[in-house]
Amino acid sequence: MGQVLPVGKAVLNLDDGLFIGWEAGDDGVYTPYNGLSGGQKQMFDGALAHVLDSNIIVLEAAELDNDHMIAALEDLAGIDKQVIISTCHTVDVVPGEFVKISL
Repeated sequence: MGQVLPVGKAVLNLDDGLFIGWEAGDDGVYTPYNGLSGGQKQMFDGALAHVLDSNIIVLEAAELDNDHMIAALEDLAGIDKQVIISTCHTVDVVPGEFVKISL
């Protein structure tokens, strides 16, 4: 999942039940999935779909700000999957691996 997450690492712990979350910084603090913001959940879900070997990753990215959108595009450009990203925001910088379609 780390290949697709822009920062940090995903955490899956089975020691005391099931914990799924994200260590977004270097401080060792884990945020459970239910505590992630909307934008963080979108990035985490895309990374999870990649790990589960989905052929298509659909990312509804309206909750990502411009910096996180660019980071997500750059990370997703490096994987061999079909990626569909939908957002209501204008995206000015699009990696060459993507085709931008505006409606």
